[in-house]
Amino acid sequence: MAREQLIYQILSISKSCRSITDIANRLYLSQPYVSKEIHQAEVKYHTKLLHRKPLPIKLTRAGEVILESLEKQLELQNQLLGTV
Repeated sequence: MAREQLIYQILSISKSCRSITDIANRLYLSQPYVSKEIHQAEVKYHTKLLHRKPLPIKLTRAGEVILESLEKQLELQNQLLGTV
């Protein structure tokens, strides 16, 4: 799974989850792995993507913008793959 697709899934699922553990359970991944991926994405984008406290977790405004951008990027990739 491409890293962008994983971050997209994490951010989209976060809207209906209370914690990073909930996200990990829904994606059948470990909580430390999901936390690491979120942290790496935050370093890559130079911003926080999730408000972790207080619970429930919530996307930051930057997280919402990046989620929208990743959605568009993945749609374009799928369109390109469909025409090859």
